[in-house]
Amino acid sequence: MCALLIALVLAWPLAGLADDGFAFLRGRPVDAATQALIEDLTRKAEQVTGRGREDGQAMLDRAQAAAAALRAAPPSTGIPEVLDRASAATRTTPQARSAETPAPVDAGTPAPPQERELVLFVSWSMGEAALADTLREAMADGHTRVVVRGVLPGERIGDAVRRLAPLLRQRVQGASIDVDPPAFRQAGVSEVPTIWDPVTGAQWRGSVALAAFRRHLAEARAPVSEAMGPAVQVTEVDLGELMRAQAARLDVAGLQEQAYRRFWERAALVTLPAAARSAERLVDPTVWLSAPVHDARGQVIAAAGTRINTLETHPWRRRLIVFDVTDPAQFAWALRRTQDGRPTLFLTTQVDRAASWDGWQASVKALGQPLYLLQAQLAQRLDLRVVPSVIEQAGALLRVREIGPAELRLQ
Repeated sequence: MCALLIALVLAWPLAGLADDGFAFLRGRPVDAATQALIEDLTRKAEQVTGRGREDGQAMLDRAQAAAAALRAAPPSTGIPEVLDRASAATRTTPQARSAETPAPVDAGTPAPPQERELVLFVSWSMGEAALADTLREAMADGHTRVVVRGVLPGERIGDAVRRLAPLLRQRVQGASIDVDPPAFRQAGVSEVPTIWDPVTGAQWRGSVALAAFRRHLAEARAPVSEAMGPAVQVTEVDLGELMRAQAARLDVAGLQEQAYRRFWERAALVTLPAAARSAERLVDPTVWLSAPVHDARGQVIAAAGTRINTLETHPWRRRLIVFDVTDPAQFAWALRRTQDGRPTLFLTTQVDRAASWDGWQASVKALGQPLYLLQAQLAQRLDLRVVPSVIEQAGALLRVREIGPAELRLQ
């Protein structure tokens, strides 16, 4: 969460950096250190936006690098959270069990309505009580992403964090909210609550009846968009539009381009060879603590030798696809995977450095969703060997499927 807040606050005045949708809050308390960090970074962001520009270019460079790093790192929900929740005192023992057997074919068929990831659009204009009830409904459903459009008019990121933290920490523990302006634009949503199925485009406005909506998707020949109850206007400002307006006032296009170019020239890549044949293996993400973990008051919250496998208590429902975006065959295969409606994170091992940011944006536009750089630590912990690879949860383990040339050509 801290890394996300850093990138968000630093990237606040920059254009076009909200178009991917990014994790905003994960229901964790904001401690004193994080509070101080938010305030410090907010002051620095204000310096860039006109309240003192003694070191404007250097700060913009850092902001652009932070924003690009945010794109390059997988979001806080998913595999990284599963694998990195232990403290720095942990010792990992990845017990990879390999079975060089042919992998099942990923036919790219849409997930059934009962398992498909839906999007539930909300706004602070609904009121805190209604918003809390909506979050509980989404948590009970288990396959729904709750999103807001941005922050309230005149509000800063740090203010929004402090406003929403009590709701997520005290009233609806374990809930999460994403900031995703592009989803609002794509679905054409201006009133909330609204349920949306990205696969069929069906919408129910003024309803949070997720179970009934899924039955409608399963039973209706042509799922429809209709008003099911009272709805209110979205209060939050479109974060993407706000960033573009800030950037227009700052006139930082030249500095932005330089920062992007420097990032792509220096970006560290994890190079993996193409798979020679399809195979499958299981990876155990369990870690053991080599030293006790203490809370802020010095009390032991986990003793040395404790075994931790968060998949046992926090299922990871997303699919992770690692591929080489510069390989036409792999890119075409990845594009077909976007048509099945399954929640997926796409990571690449290569980039076209010469094409810089424009090339990256072209790939993101073709995929229709965010693209990330594979990080060395994640590749090591998952024991990734070749590309493309598909990683999914299999009970308390992670299944790694390697896609060989024959399967790569399948539709």
